[in-house]
Amino acid sequence: MNTLLPFYQTKKIFGYNGENGRPKRQTGANGKDIFIKVPLGTQVFLKKSLICDIILEKKYLIAKGGRGGLGNFHFRNSKNKAPRISENGELGQNFYLDLQLKVMADIGLVGKPNAGKSTLLSLISNSKPKIANYEFTTLVPQLGVVKIYENSFVTADLPGLIQGASSGKGMGIIFLKHIERCRAIVHVIDFGSDNKNPIKDFIEIKSELEKFNKKLLDLNQIVIANKCDLPNFQFNLANFKRKFPKIKIIKSSLISAKQNEINIIKEKMFGLLEEKQKKLEIQEINTSKIEFNLKAPFLIKSRNNGFFEITGELIQKIIQKIPLNSQENILRFNAKVKKIGLWDELIKKGIKPGDLVRIYEFEFHWN
Repeated sequence: MNTLLPFYQTKKIFGYNGENGRPKRQTGANGKDIFIKVPLGTQVFLKKSLICDIILEKKYLIAKGGRGGLGNFHFRNSKNKAPRISENGELGQNFYLDLQLKVMADIGLVGKPNAGKSTLLSLISNSKPKIANYEFTTLVPQLGVVKIYENSFVTADLPGLIQGASSGKGMGIIFLKHIERCRAIVHVIDFGSDNKNPIKDFIEIKSELEKFNKKLLDLNQIVIANKCDLPNFQFNLANFKRKFPKIKIIKSSLISAKQNEINIIKEKMFGLLEEKQKKLEIQEINTSKIEFNLKAPFLIKSRNNGFFEITGELIQKIIQKIPLNSQENILRFNAKVKKIGLWDELIKKGIKPGDLVRIYEFEFHWN
C-alpha cells in the first residue's frame, strides 16, 4: 500500500464499544481492535495538530476503544456478597482526523513536466512508471528501489513542477510536501529540445523549493542534463555551466542510455547520500501510543428559572459508565461526582432545593 486513495471512499471507520457488565460474575467484553493499514510516511492530524508521524513499520494507537464494564462480582466485599452494582461498557473515542502522506524516499527527482524523470526512475530501479510524450504523465509520486553494489536506496519520481507550484499552481503543494522527507535532490532538466531554457527551468524549480521550505536548499543536489543527443544540447550546457559553475552535472540521453551510463548515474546519486549533509528535521512522536488529555471535568450552565445543565468529557464518561438502575449504583455515581467537585460547584453557583439538574440524559431535582 503506497497511497491514501482507499480513504477517499471510506470516510468513517467504526470500532466497537465495550460491553456492559452483568450479574452472575460477568464482566463485559472489551471492544474489538480495529487495524487500519496506511502507507509509511502517513501523518495524522487532529484539529491541524500533528499527533502521529508514521515513519516506522509498527502499530500506533490512535483512538482508544471501549473497555468492558465490570460486573457485580468485582464490587463484592465482606459485608456485601452480592452487590447490585455494575458498569456500562465505555464508549470508544470519537473524532475526525486528517491523513496526509509524505512519501519515504532518500532521493527526490524534480523537474519540469516531461523532462525525463519517469524514464530515469525506470532505468535505475525496479519501478515501472507510466512514460509518455506529454506533460503531467506522472500524477502521483512513484517510488523505486535503486540497487548499487551491496547498497540500495529509495528514489521518488515527483510529478512535474511549474512556476507557482509552492502556492498551489499545477500539482502544487500536493506533491511538493513529499520532497521534505528526502535527503538529496536530483534535478532532471531537458537541455536539448527546441524552445527549452535549462537555466530558467533550474532557477524556477529552485525558487519553488525555497518558497515551500528553505531547508530544502541545504540538501545535496545534482543536475542530470538530459537529451545530450540533440543539436541544442552543447550550447545550452555551456551557458548553464557559466551561470552555475559549482553545480555538478551528469550528461545523458536517458531514452537511449547504455548500462554503463546508468551505473554512473546510480553511483553519483548514491554519492549524494554518502556525503556529509545537514538532514531535514523530521518530527516523530516519541511513542507509538497517543494520549489525549481530558479537558475540564465539567461545565455548568445555569439559567434564571432554576435549571442547571452539566456537560464535560469527564462527567460524560462517569454517567456513561455507571448505569443508574439501582440504589447502590446511584450512591457510587454520587461519590464519583462529589470527588470531582461538581456538588460543591453547584452550591457555589446558588443552587436551591427543587432546582432541576440535567447531566446529559439524566435529570433530577436538587434536595
